[in-house]
Order: sequence, then structure tokens, then C-alpha cells
Amino acid sequence: MAGQITGADAVLRALLEGHPIDRVLVDRDMDTTDIRNACAALDVPLDEGSTNDLWRMSGNGHQAALALVGRPQHASLDEVMASGGCVWFFDGVEYSTNLGFAIRTAEVSGASAVLLNVSKTHEERRTRKATSPGSISTATASISSIEP
Repeated sequence: MAGQITGADAVLRALLEGHPIDRVLVDRDMDTTDIRNACAALDVPLDEGSTNDLWRMSGNGHQAALALVGRPQHASLDEVMASGGCVWFFDGVEYSTNLGFAIRTAEVSGASAVLLNVSKTHEERRTRKATSPGSISTATASISSIEP
């Protein structure tokens, strides 16, 4: 999968060799102490996920760690539109579960951005986040919200 380094050894090597990494995702049940320490020392954002989360996010089956590369995690709408990549726009999606699955699909498809124009309650946002584990905060896409 483009924009991703898979496997704990490969991620640690990339960190130590100074490759530009936007974010690292590690399996919370695995010993990833060296990766965690390297991320802290290099100020690389790190998120934990479940074994299932990492399996869903990986382009190469289950891994103890993934590094997202080559795609900024946050950008302005102008920057996203100028990047020339695919942008997914969701307007008025009613079901939080569907929105969560769609965000996860956009992430693994390599979308440049996911734009949301939806009104959701706290509970609905929690459902969306649970349905797209890891994708909300670790998506290779920039996730924005557009107010009507």
C-alpha cells in the first residue's frame, strides 16, 4: 500500500534512518517499546490500536506497527485541493456506522482528504469513531469538517 511502511522492524529502521514519517500506529498488545521511544525522541505522532485495528489499516496483513508516510495529516482545504489527489466529500450522511466504514474505506484507498458536512451528536461521533478505528486520527487523509 502506498504511503505506508509495515512491520515493526521496518518502521523502527525507517525512524532511526531519519525517513520522514507522518504518524506511527502500534499494536497496544505488542512490545513496541523501541518504536515508542524513537517516536518520542523524534517527535513523531504515535497512536495505539488493537490487533484488529492494525490488521484493518495495514496494506500487508496484521503488523505490530505501521508508519504512514508521504501524506500530511493536516492541511488547509486549499492545500488539499491543490494536491491533485482524490478527495471524498460526505454531505448529510445519516448513519454514523456507514460514515465510519466510508471513512475507513477512503483511508485505505489513499484519499488525499475526507471532508465531512454532517451534524452528529456526541454518541453518533463515538459510533463513527468506533466503526473506523484508527482511521479518524491516523488516516493518511486530512480530515476536515465544513460548517454549513
